[in-house]
Amino acid sequence: MKYELQTTDGRARRGRLVFERGVVETPAFMPVGTYGTVKGMTPEEVKDTGAQILLGNTFPPVAAPRAGDHEAARRSA
Repeated sequence: MKYELQTTDGRARRGRLVFERGVVETPAFMPVGTYGTVKGMTPEEVKDTGAQILLGNTFPPVAAPRAGDHEAARRSA
């Protein structure tokens, strides 16, 4: 991956993320596919949002700590 800075305006930047498989213009809308609405969308629907890239967390949601686990950990500390 490489980032190419195209231009600046104050603290704002415009650039490109260059990957082996393609280029993403920045700033970019990057939906997250781990939770929420994107999981229920077809690839065509995601493409229609104009997104050039989709983020996905490989951390499985079933391995995420539950609310009760936090309380048990706090009591044992």
